[in-house]
Amino acid sequence: MLVLLLFAVLRYDVGWDYMSYYDIARNPEADHDFYRFSFFWQQILLLSYHLSYPELAIIIPSILICLFAFAGIYLLQGGHEEKVTDALLVYTFWPYFYLSTFSTIRQGLAISICLVIYAFLKRERLVFASLLFVFNLFIHPSSIISIVMFPLLLKKTRVGLRMVLICIGVGLFVLSVASVVLSYVGMYMNYLQGDADFGKGLAVLLLMIGSVLLLCMYVAQKQDVEIEYIGIVVISFFLEAAIYLLGLPSVMSRVLAYFSILFIFVVFDAVRIVDFRLSRIALILTVLLFFWYLNHTTLSDGGSSGYIPYKTIFVNDEGKL
Repeated sequence: MLVLLLFAVLRYDVGWDYMSYYDIARNPEADHDFYRFSFFWQQILLLSYHLSYPELAIIIPSILICLFAFAGIYLLQGGHEEKVTDALLVYTFWPYFYLSTFSTIRQGLAISICLVIYAFLKRERLVFASLLFVFNLFIHPSSIISIVMFPLLLKKTRVGLRMVLICIGVGLFVLSVASVVLSYVGMYMNYLQGDADFGKGLAVLLLMIGSVLLLCMYVAQKQDVEIEYIGIVVISFFLEAAIYLLGLPSVMSRVLAYFSILFIFVVFDAVRIVDFRLSRIALILTVLLFFWYLNHTTLSDGGSSGYIPYKTIFVNDEGKL
């Protein structure tokens, strides 16, 4: 985890939004974007400005992201060393988890905090979970969707195969209606045009791995074994694929990240549940293919990327304030 922390903290101009935060921190009150941030983020930006060190606006949230993510993973896995290691491995190599926090800084922190909220809910610490939930709304308002997890975790609701299929069906209907409405309203056209090709390719892989997880869920149910969170992850993957295939704004898929983050706890348990060798090999290859594709499409975009080449704050030759 220390390596992940250093990799995030020491970066410079790595991640699509890095320079946005950097530029605002150079002169916060002169930038109109400063006033759309919550009090929490404004204080970080002002602190970076007064210390004449704009990189601090990225360093502070990067530290918090890593700390909350590790705390959440550790608590949700009950401190079990092997399970914590497995979850960290998936968190690191899945581009939409660790790597995406380099760009979606505020939401990345909100999702990391949600992991701790989920841990409190599992332990029935409702007061702590509620306080952290309210605080998280000031980190990123989209975190309000995480309230769905409150009854699921407090009541220890088992999301079975039937519930998964019903939720996917209802979700597809709602998204289809949204697609029709947006096509008439004509809103978010910049998002629709910019992400269409990438989204459709990603949708195929989401459906592929979602189907494999659905199969694992069926096998687990037959064996009367529970793979924790798998139902929630399957629902989020299928709905995210539908968002891309229906041509809906890709920003809608980011809301599902508060649920798909639980994939880090699912994939290894899903592999272990398949005890016949050929199917296990197929599952592992599918997951590896998905990891490779996501890394490839994330880091390769017509020769340009917000992540490479990796630069550090030590080679930043821009003048300080």
